[in-house]
Amino acid sequence: MENASKALIIAGSILVSILVISLGVVIFRNMSANVNQQSRLTEQEISNFNSRFTKYLGENVIGYDVNALLQIVRQVNMQEDIVGDAEIKINLKDTTSTKSGVIPGGADTSKDTIRRVENSNSYYKVEIPTNGYRDGLINTINIEVKP
Repeated sequence: MENASKALIIAGSILVSILVISLGVVIFRNMSANVNQQSRLTEQEISNFNSRFTKYLGENVIGYDVNALLQIVRQVNMQEDIVGDAEIKINLKDTTSTKSGVIPGGADTSKDTIRRVENSNSYYKVEIPTNGYRDGLINTINIEVKP
């Protein structure tokens, strides 16, 4: 009789342990599913982000608009909004030089290699390369002066 009651206690302990472990697994899966769902951007959020830049794309974009685009890129690189760590890289081919880099935001412009285009009256070709997207978001813009 004594052995039978010990066996029932052990069996009950094992069942309770299995129940606690199963509950932990279910909670973990639900939490990770919520995190994955929150980390994905919706199509609308991606479209809103990209629309800030797509209006400046084209073959004959005047330098004033290119400078406005560079200012928007600087602002986006400063922000910590829905895009989190999104940084946009600029590749600028001008008549005198070729520059490439991320335009940092903020007051510290010491690392700012691309401040503005030199000739605001020139026309530029502004495009996004085929590999210029990350997770649907624009992350590279090519700017080239038109001859």
